Amino acid sequence: MRTFKLLPVALAVMACSGTAMAAGNSVEALEKRIQELEARLDSNQVLQKENQQVLDELASEADDFEVSFTGYARFGANFQEGAEQTVGSHGALTGNATGRLGNEGNGGEWQIATSRTSASGIKWDLVWMLEDWGSVGVKKMYAGASNIFESQPDLYLWAGRDFHQRWQSGLNDYYWMTHDGQGTGFRNLTFSGIKLDMGLVTQAEDSGDNGRYALTSRLHGIEFGGVGLDLFANYGFTSDKLDDNQDISSTAYQVAGALTYAGQKLVVRYADNAKDSVFDLAQDQEALLVSLEGGHSFSKQVGFEYQTGYQTLDVANDESRDNYNIIVRPMYNWNEVHSTWLEAGYNVVDYKDIDATNTSWKLTLSQNIAIDAFSNARPMLRFYATVGDADNEYTSFDVNDSGDYILDSQGNKIPVSSEPDTLTFGAMFEAWW
Repeated sequence: MRTFKLLPVALAVMACSGTAMAAGNSVEALEKRIQELEARLDSNQVLQKENQQVLDELASEADDFEVSFTGYARFGANFQEGAEQTVGSHGALTGNATGRLGNEGNGGEWQIATSRTSASGIKWDLVWMLEDWGSVGVKKMYAGASNIFESQPDLYLWAGRDFHQRWQSGLNDYYWMTHDGQGTGFRNLTFSGIKLDMGLVTQAEDSGDNGRYALTSRLHGIEFGGVGLDLFANYGFTSDKLDDNQDISSTAYQVAGALTYAGQKLVVRYADNAKDSVFDLAQDQEALLVSLEGGHSFSKQVGFEYQTGYQTLDVANDESRDNYNIIVRPMYNWNEVHSTWLEAGYNVVDYKDIDATNTSWKLTLSQNIAIDAFSNARPMLRFYATVGDADNEYTSFDVNDSGDYILDSQGNKIPVSSEPDTLTFGAMFEAWW
């Protein structure tokens, strides 16, 4: 066996050493050369094994990179018979206050994320998101890490651009708190089971900022008797970039609480010089929101969802107003694929300083094909019809040719009104993944 093992080596030596052989080198000299080369070969094999071990270790670490593709999108088309494609009251304060079903626009968010765990056990994330809601842009680009400290394994530190304090009511598609931007922060700093989140973010503008900043905080994990409670406190301020801007306030703040029980959520939020975001920095503005939402399943086939709320806004001009709305969505599941939804919504905007009240109502019937018939299952195809109407007594003030307001006999400004009706038939998909 040794002869066959050394044969290729010997042939190589002969090929490389023909001149030496011709000079009369002995067989002993040839064997010595073979032994030297064999030793070198064995050494190379050991080195190759060591290199392969390193490569295996690198490959093992590379396997820890788990790339995920997630997101949300909805796109479709409709045929419009009425004067307006969607239904809404001018001046509504709570998003799509007459209901979102059949009353939405198109767009989406597409996210790619990768994660790994280092040798020390730290878990890393790197996240990138592209969005398109009328214009395309980078919505997220951040890195984060957890399990950094042995005493706080759930503490998550991050820096970059991210969704931040984005809290939403579902049926009216309303973000009652949002501070998307660039900055840094942490989540899940835990004390006796209660967790604290904090962040310092600036409102993103291209790759920089626009001088508006927010210091945000949230306490969560508070539970008693099956009730969960989240508490929020946020403070807005400016940098020197906006020092000379006289149209905004230099500070703003929000405080809020969200109470959840058995699938129902009550939100109460107060804002000063702000409404949904302390980035607003709106002078002489106050907003108070009370919102209740949830749902109930009577059986596997029958259920309903609802959202109702009240928000008041006090501003320096004539547009202080109260907003009331209610949305109900009964749902029937025919089987694990097909379902029928009926969404009804009613919205009132009552102006305080103007003799005007804007109202709107909407009814949408939707036949759905989904990956599962339950309400939160996506992707889903929808084929729907929407009928509704808006009676807007105020959309703006009448002005004369000189730009002055037209006044009535008592000196009150005369509002411009409109009464658009809506009748649409459409098809769309909605998906999150």
